[in-house]
Amino acid sequence: MATQTTMNGRHTADDEHEHEAIGAQVRQLRTGASRLVHDLVSLSELQTQLFVVDAKQGAQRTLKPVVFFAAAGAIALGLIPVVFAGIAGLLVLAGLHIVAAVWISIAIGGLAAGTLVWLARKQLRTSPKMFERSLTELSLNMTWLKNNIRPHADDE
Repeated sequence: MATQTTMNGRHTADDEHEHEAIGAQVRQLRTGASRLVHDLVSLSELQTQLFVVDAKQGAQRTLKPVVFFAAAGAIALGLIPVVFAGIAGLLVLAGLHIVAAVWISIAIGGLAAGTLVWLARKQLRTSPKMFERSLTELSLNMTWLKNNIRPHADDE
């Protein structure tokens, strides 16, 4: 038979041909695996680069809302005792009762802080999700990987 060697240690031409065919299949398998690993490393590198870009852009997009929140906090905490007491004093000098003047100054402060909070929330809602591109690409890459690792019908 072609798949058996002779007992006397001699190899036939069929044996030589079979060993060459197996060697070619091993080389093909090694080449295919090498290409797949290369593609996986390339995809991983690109995915990481996209993640870094998304992180930087996300940080830039969230900077303005954070500044708005900080300004609202500064107004609410730092300026209420000084500015709004001054506004209430001016309203009293203009002829309003002191209680009405204090409530008006509180309303002005609340309106200013609320406006800044509204602007910050609006900015956060209108900016795209921070890692939307990275997640989309990761999903596409995982689909590609599954399709290329799964045995194909003609391989079985």
